[in-house]
Amino acid sequence: MPTLTGIPQNNLALVTMFFLCLGCSGSHYGWDTNDYRSAVRSGRSLIAPAIEMEKQFPDTEHMLIMYGATGSKHEWQTVSFFGGRYVLTMSVDVFLNSNGTSVLRVDDNPRFSLSVYRSIEANGDSAAVDKSRGTEFTIDKWLAFKESGFDLKILDPAYDGSVLPYFKEYANTWQENRRVWR
Repeated sequence: MPTLTGIPQNNLALVTMFFLCLGCSGSHYGWDTNDYRSAVRSGRSLIAPAIEMEKQFPDTEHMLIMYGATGSKHEWQTVSFFGGRYVLTMSVDVFLNSNGTSVLRVDDNPRFSLSVYRSIEANGDSAAVDKSRGTEFTIDKWLAFKESGFDLKILDPAYDGSVLPYFKEYANTWQENRRVWR
């Protein structure tokens, strides 16, 4: 089972939600879930790749990492599940207004990471990633991918059109944990 700094991937969304709750409840700014939702809605319109990912890949979520933490700079992530085995994450630093209800501006260019899944268990709650086919890339490769009509061979030269059983269930399980924040 893949991990991210020791956290099993299927628990990553739950851990993220915990820290978001901790940040929201412990923030001296008084930010809450509605403020978070407002900030995410405002950020979508400022981050072109976020909207492009959402339009191209219906199973897409947007989030602010460590929302409610001290300071106005936060990490924005847009995560898309598509192609029966791919998870694309776009990250960019953003600045929030003082009450945390809107994204004021984007700081620098977005960063992208493509994960190619090798297998998923039947219950949809754990997966193995093929790290040899995963990649990190910049806005230039994103633009080439977009201009190609989203040809997966641009990001994954080994793309053969195959899909994993249970990938949709895995994506739904991951996204189910995020829906509380929409």
